[in-house]
Amino acid sequence: MKSPQRQHSSNPETAVENNANWPMHLTWERGAAPELKKAASEGKVPSFLKSWAALFAGGKALPSGCWSKWSWETFPAGAVDDTLARLIAPEVSVPKGTKRRPAIKPVASSEKERWDGIAQELANIAASRSLTPYEALLGCEALVRGFRRPNQAGLGALWKGLADQVAAYVVDTDPVDSSRRDAAAVLRGELPWLLGTLFRGLAGSAALRQAGAAFLKQEVISQTDSDGTPHAELVARLPLWLAPLIRVALFSEALDVTGLADEARDHLLSVIEMALPMCRADGSFALVNGLALRPVPMLAAAESLFSKGRQGTIANFLKQLSKPVAKRRAPAIETSVSNQSDWAMYAHLRSEWSPHADSITVAYHVPEPQIEILASGHPIVHGAWKLELEIGQTRLELADEWSCVCWHSDPDVDYMELQIAGPGKLRVERMVLLSRKDHFAILADSIHGVKPSLFGVNASSATTDPFPIRCRSTISLPSDVTAARAVDSSKVEIKGAGASANLYPLIASTGTSKAGPHEVTVTSHSISVLSKGNGQGLFSPLFIDWNPARLKKSADWVGLTVTEEAKVIGRDIAAGYRLKVAKEQWLIYRSLLATTNARALLGHHTRKETVVGTFDATGAVEPLLLIES
Repeated sequence: MKSPQRQHSSNPETAVENNANWPMHLTWERGAAPELKKAASEGKVPSFLKSWAALFAGGKALPSGCWSKWSWETFPAGAVDDTLARLIAPEVSVPKGTKRRPAIKPVASSEKERWDGIAQELANIAASRSLTPYEALLGCEALVRGFRRPNQAGLGALWKGLADQVAAYVVDTDPVDSSRRDAAAVLRGELPWLLGTLFRGLAGSAALRQAGAAFLKQEVISQTDSDGTPHAELVARLPLWLAPLIRVALFSEALDVTGLADEARDHLLSVIEMALPMCRADGSFALVNGLALRPVPMLAAAESLFSKGRQGTIANFLKQLSKPVAKRRAPAIETSVSNQSDWAMYAHLRSEWSPHADSITVAYHVPEPQIEILASGHPIVHGAWKLELEIGQTRLELADEWSCVCWHSDPDVDYMELQIAGPGKLRVERMVLLSRKDHFAILADSIHGVKPSLFGVNASSATTDPFPIRCRSTISLPSDVTAARAVDSSKVEIKGAGASANLYPLIASTGTSKAGPHEVTVTSHSISVLSKGNGQGLFSPLFIDWNPARLKKSADWVGLTVTEEAKVIGRDIAAGYRLKVAKEQWLIYRSLLATTNARALLGHHTRKETVVGTFDATGAVEPLLLIES
């Protein structure tokens, strides 16, 4: 929005006169309400404002709170002065790191007193200068909440300040910055709609209202998949982007007017239902970092409005988020909690509907996929999942985007594979598996189809000299999570305020005394595993376990011998690993070169490309995941 400039009269006496009877100077559209035009022509501010407020008498009183707070972090700190901030501070979360706002002390008052104070302060501001966009948003809400109060005349300056913006408001038409779509949703959608709705009949109001509604409809549909999954670009600021859309739906109900078009309104409910599983145990969103906004009250208000009190899984989930329980209940496995969208480049793997669920969120629209792992609702991995790949003497530059080539969800596991194709038949694949019952995850890198000739190496020399592959995989840690190598093992111990876990780099040797080619590096903010191999491919899995019953148990793991037609094959052709923690054991296998023959490891025969399973008491493999070639 281009900030409107109010034209002040050069004659102070004329300015006072114009402010005293300002309704007489308003310009109206042809279809404006006759009673409103008549009251304006008389120039009596009290009776005029009473007539204007009466236009919305059929609406509903708004629930307590401050809905404008949901966009507090969309605007810079200077958008609200300290006096106004003190009045709304009880209703906002102060972002960490801001210099001014943490020092603001809230004013204790009743809901009515607070809003009366907010409205009066905004009236004082409007009497001296144009309102900023955030002040205008807050002012519109103050008017809606004050329609049924008798003190409208005292807010004449606020009414006039907002009415002035109807004529002066310029909706930006430049391309939207993808990193600030939340600001665009307010400035191009909500605020034009709100001004055009509250001041309907005023010249220019219809155009503003229509432009705002059209932008919001386009926004909610174009930025989400057909099932409501938000595009990965939105995820980092998703609560702020949802705020104006939800407010318009709620304000339209309160004002008894049309807000979002039916198609957009129905689709917004789908977006909300897709967003809800992203909630962490504390009510914040997965992959959202640095925002103080906790979207649960906002989502609860919207879901209640759209569903009209519908009871069920979502309602219970919201209730649990609003009133956290100290103890985690036994999980109730749902048929389909997880979802993945090729269009949105986003996936959410989740064990069940509960604030304390295990989940993995992946946004893969960038070269370094963004990933967050929640253990019982608390993040233990958060941020970029980096990959550095060297083949021979060549450092590969990864493509801009990944594609999801495999997605599977059942009551045992959620699983996805991401892929980038290189020259020739070279494929780089990243595997993500979440156990829905047993509190563990597997992240793996799988390199296929390495041909020395693609990297300037003569085929004859490649048959005699090992052709090296180096793959470094790095996961990021949340700021309040620490990691350290175990004293007697290459295991990495992860510790956080809400959850702890053990990471087992299966390609590396179990004990530190066994020197090997692979390296495990732990810093204050990341865990990195450098895997080295030779030949046509490489498979390097990380097993992350946060099951409380296994955290303190001893563990060992080993790379397995794989045979095909009774002959041992190299780990660049197929690789398998066995992990043993206390009495529990897992098998993880990956074929790197397709074959029509069955391959064998630890007595288990398979033609599958991928096998993840556990061992029963007899030593037989009970599959958790089987993926075809």
